[in-house]
Amino acid sequence: MGLRSELHLDDPNNPTNWRRDRRMGAYHNRANDVSDTRAESNVLKIFLQNVTDGDGAHVLSQQESINFLAEEIGKKINDFLLKPDAAIDTHLRLSEMGLDSLTAIELRRWFRQVFGLQISVLEMMGAASLGQLGETVAWRTQEKLASR
Repeated sequence: MGLRSELHLDDPNNPTNWRRDRRMGAYHNRANDVSDTRAESNVLKIFLQNVTDGDGAHVLSQQESINFLAEEIGKKINDFLLKPDAAIDTHLRLSEMGLDSLTAIELRRWFRQVFGLQISVLEMMGAASLGQLGETVAWRTQEKLASR
């Protein structure tokens, strides 16, 4: 059961029955700021929308796009591992970043949701670097766009 409410807890239209309970006072004090990872995911959504609407094959073949995808994947891995946002080294292996098989399953689910791609856990863990995984995602996205 989740406790999150989309409405502010002081809003009279909020239907949650626990909002006046003293034990839930900590939720009133939490900042409602959007985290950096959510803002970055918006950048990723805009990028993918531009790729879909424009010349995706050309954009995805550029090294800048591959690096962007690798960095976004790295940010998502840090998000899964509850690590602070820091500079992403795209030359690291996923295991060096701390990714294990259970987190890789979550990453596989994220690939399916965001990119619509099926990437196996073995492919992810076998990638030589985060940059190579970004290249794989770019290549598979190109194939997906070409098949439309």
